[in-house]
Amino acid sequence: MPLELGISTAFFIHEGFTPDKLRRLANSTVKNVEVAWHYQNINLTPIIADQTAQVLLDNGIICHSLHAPFGEMCNSAAVKAEQKASTRDTYSQCLNYLQVLGGKILVVHPSFGIKEYEREERLKHAIESFAWLAGECEKNGTYLAVENLHHQQLGNTAAELDKIIGALKAKKVGICFDFAHAFVSEGAEQTVRNLKSPIITIHLCDNTHPKLESTCWPMAPQGLVGWKAVFRELKNKGYNGVMMYEIYNDARPDPNNDGIQQLEQNYQELMHIFEIC
Repeated sequence: MPLELGISTAFFIHEGFTPDKLRRLANSTVKNVEVAWHYQNINLTPIIADQTAQVLLDNGIICHSLHAPFGEMCNSAAVKAEQKASTRDTYSQCLNYLQVLGGKILVVHPSFGIKEYEREERLKHAIESFAWLAGECEKNGTYLAVENLHHQQLGNTAAELDKIIGALKAKKVGICFDFAHAFVSEGAEQTVRNLKSPIITIHLCDNTHPKLESTCWPMAPQGLVGWKAVFRELKNKGYNGVMMYEIYNDARPDPNNDGIQQLEQNYQELMHIFEIC
């Protein structure tokens, strides 16, 4: 059975996301969304959450996941008490909104803006933060998905991701695998192969530069990621979740024109690669 198509609402961020923009998906084959506002600001209120839930219901779209914000005041690896408190408050809000939206996966980053010399200390704080969050998730049946990051951020290797997940000793935890992040870290194919923790959702995007992660995130397979090899490893892991596109920079199709149709065509291309690899 083909993996279902999904898209992060980050697709609409540059033009300013509102719940009504999800109506553009009504006549498409996109039936799963990851709800994401501007990543460093939750910008979500109870009213907007209710409106979003109604639009999803009206158009037969499933809230697959919600991406928590990240930044100085929402940082799993925070050291300062004020930042720790703010992070927990934001994660609590996210879990409340996820309940309203009917979603079951909370995607979180393990760090923000750390220095290499403080890695071990920050890792301890991140594990402490996720241990609390995993407990909160289990109370309402939500899965916690820790996203692999890039460069010197926490979670930039399979070994470190496994160390984080293993320390939590929780059932409903796993990895949100971001291909563009992995490409500039230890490599997408190698990271998937080496991971022992379950991959419970993905961020499907390519990369056009071997070093600069933020240069361009086009739709796959328009960049440098070796998709046949990566998909082979993903299949070996038994991944059967949603093909969740996360594309939100200038490389994305124009959501005001035929961007959704381009996305659907691209998905068909990728599913062909996935099936034959």
